[in-house]
Amino acid sequence: DFYLPHNLRLLHWDAYPLETLPSRFRQNHLVELNLQYSNLVILWDRTVMLWNLRRLDVTGSEYLRELPDLSASKNFEELIIEGCVRLRKIPESVRRLCYLTKLNANRCNNLGHVRFSVEFRNKNRQRGIWGTKLMFPNEAVQLDSLTDLSIEGAIYVKLFEASGKAEHLSFGSTQQTPEQSMTMEQKTVTPRLMSDSESSESHEMKHFSYLEIKHFSYTENRVPFLCDSLINFPCLTELKLMNLNIQYIPYDIRHLQFLETLDLGGNDFRFLPDTMSQLAKLKYLSLRNCRRLLTLPPLPQVKTLILSDCANLEWLLENVSPEDDRGTYCLPELWLDNCNGIPYLSPQLRRYTHLTYLDLSRHDFLEVPETVRELLSLETLLLNNCKKLISVEGLPQSLKYLYAHGCESLENVSLPPNHSIKHIDLIHCPRLDRQGHEHLMNLFINDGHSQEVSKLTAFDLCFLDPSD
Repeated sequence: DFYLPHNLRLLHWDAYPLETLPSRFRQNHLVELNLQYSNLVILWDRTVMLWNLRRLDVTGSEYLRELPDLSASKNFEELIIEGCVRLRKIPESVRRLCYLTKLNANRCNNLGHVRFSVEFRNKNRQRGIWGTKLMFPNEAVQLDSLTDLSIEGAIYVKLFEASGKAEHLSFGSTQQTPEQSMTMEQKTVTPRLMSDSESSESHEMKHFSYLEIKHFSYTENRVPFLCDSLINFPCLTELKLMNLNIQYIPYDIRHLQFLETLDLGGNDFRFLPDTMSQLAKLKYLSLRNCRRLLTLPPLPQVKTLILSDCANLEWLLENVSPEDDRGTYCLPELWLDNCNGIPYLSPQLRRYTHLTYLDLSRHDFLEVPETVRELLSLETLLLNNCKKLISVEGLPQSLKYLYAHGCESLENVSLPPNHSIKHIDLIHCPRLDRQGHEHLMNLFINDGHSQEVSKLTAFDLCFLDPSD
């Protein structure tokens, strides 16, 4: 046993080596206990009263089996037990924690008897009041003060018109008075006026700023998560609804006027609402593995667009001539790997003249689409695992990084004069023989003459010698 001061208020000890805290340690004054990645099995081998404790963080303490009784901690605010894989229960004393604002129970694989349900607890939805329920075997514990939640397991979610089952739920929220909320709503596309009774309420309103609901992998024919309306989340800046088999994205998504990041990967909708073009702050959009998606609405505000594994995608923009809007899209990053359903890829790329990053991996074309040479700002091009690709030529001079590994039919790679290439990856391209490798080196040395000799060392050519 070792000595800790009796009046200790903060104990922060990463990788604490023992299985319990010292028996002589008086914990009466503790306000914060931070013991990440410890060897703790239990915190104390006796009952303790943590009168002043407000925060407990035992992240990554994989041997921890039991948490202390928190019923005496009337002002307790944050419980972080992420990665406590042997922890078997959350103490039911949490029902007395009226000020609990943060709960992180990710990767707690043995919390099998606890079920989570997140739903609004009254009919006055405009007041923005929700409650989180922890479903114990004998009772449901209501946690109305939570503003920061991250949980995994068997979860049932009901948030306004969004409901269904998930394996992960996390949200962050802010609290505002009705007056502040009205100011926010006045900035949306169609403001909702409060009634007199609402405006007179002094109760603080909760608003999500971040929301993530997901399954960890996509499963076909899963019961779809329902998302009939998003109008009640006006303050979201980040929204992730992943692998939920959602079949319909509501038109009122336009009310999310602060939204910057949107991830809808792994869902079953065929179209997206045109109103998404009204999301002025939206910069990042991921639709990865939306296998039924056919086309996209105009999204000129987006800076990163991920369409990986959208195998049935036919049009990047339907019924819009590339010549009509050429140059109006300032999209720097476009991911189109394994999007083989696009019948006229080359002309559709013409509208994205500001691209700096383009992923065309796992396509079936025989040569690089001819409009790629027109992308004068392009710096990174990915052609990985294009099994039918025979020739790579017509690259823009701006290109710095070329990735074409696993192109089994590739026979020819040609660099433009005065190129800017710094790195080429041609691993597992068996038809590109030693002569082809030497040709590439000569192209680099001879055509790259405008670069100083000292800069040549920045060039990296990766390939496997077929003779090895």
